[in-house]
Amino acid sequence: LRSHVRSAVSPHPTQEGRPVCPSVARAMASLRRSALAVAWLCMALANRLAHVSTTLSPIDGDSTGDDATKLHKMMPPPEADDEGELARQKRRDAWLGLQGEHSWLEEVEGDRALEWVRGENGRTEALLGDPKASPLSVRSLRILQSKDKIPRPAKHGEYWYNFWTDGANPRGLWRRTTPTSYMTDSPEWEVVIDVDALGKQENESWVWHGHDVCRESDPATGKLLPPTRTLVALSPGGSDAVVRREYDLVEKRFVPPEEGGFVMSPASKSRVSWIDRDTLLVGADLGAGSLTDSGYPRVVREWKRGAPLADAPVVFEGDAKDVVVSGVLTRSHGHAYEWRHRATSFYTS
Repeated sequence: LRSHVRSAVSPHPTQEGRPVCPSVARAMASLRRSALAVAWLCMALANRLAHVSTTLSPIDGDSTGDDATKLHKMMPPPEADDEGELARQKRRDAWLGLQGEHSWLEEVEGDRALEWVRGENGRTEALLGDPKASPLSVRSLRILQSKDKIPRPAKHGEYWYNFWTDGANPRGLWRRTTPTSYMTDSPEWEVVIDVDALGKQENESWVWHGHDVCRESDPATGKLLPPTRTLVALSPGGSDAVVRREYDLVEKRFVPPEEGGFVMSPASKSRVSWIDRDTLLVGADLGAGSLTDSGYPRVVREWKRGAPLADAPVVFEGDAKDVVVSGVLTRSHGHAYEWRHRATSFYTS
């Protein structure tokens, strides 16, 4: 390992006899420093593991002391690694039996949940003080509310869209401008949705959770057409669950169900993707069997405009043990690709 460390930190001013440009040299130096840090960390960890191994290993059949006895008691019995499927299933069922014991916290605006939050906040402030009085908190809030932030745009058709929050608009403005105007020092922004105003109008504590644009291609050329519809996701109170509502980007208004608009309500941890202007791939809470044990969609349906979502045919489904199941349609160079996705854990799919 030490030889590798020496190799990692050795200077290399040239490559194959050619000088290395300054930017490459700086990058190589940074990599060498990172390699050195990782290598020394590995050596420290190896030394620590060697110490633990010596502590836990019996010497001549005798324990090495009370610490070793405590550590041995903390370790699982050898047969735990070889337990059968039945034992694993029993442990899983025991955990699932606790499902919902804190479900009252899902009601983020509920009296019991708010009372619990106020109590925990009080305990924290009693120990650490009021965070609003902290210089770091004041500075962070000033940065978050600064109007000097660079607005990051997303291009949809001829417009560049941006979601903006500041002190006057804490829930945010979804707005748009032209590329030419964006390049100026003072872009002229057109407000598409004022989330603060919408919440007051509908008496809901709406929090913006993004949107999904309907992308359609010209059948003759394969080029993307300017989008006219999107699905806006709004969360009541900021929870993971959202309500999805179709929005007309031309007329700047929500399309009500009476006009055939797509609306997914009440709020759920849904997944959605446009197939075409009148068809969606949808995963939502539709009752027993529609969700995974994690509370996310297990079933993907193909939902046609004007039809009840509950009657939409199932096109794909995963297992209850999956984290989430979804269907997605992507477009590239005039071709459409429909994907099926199962996240079997938080790290694999």
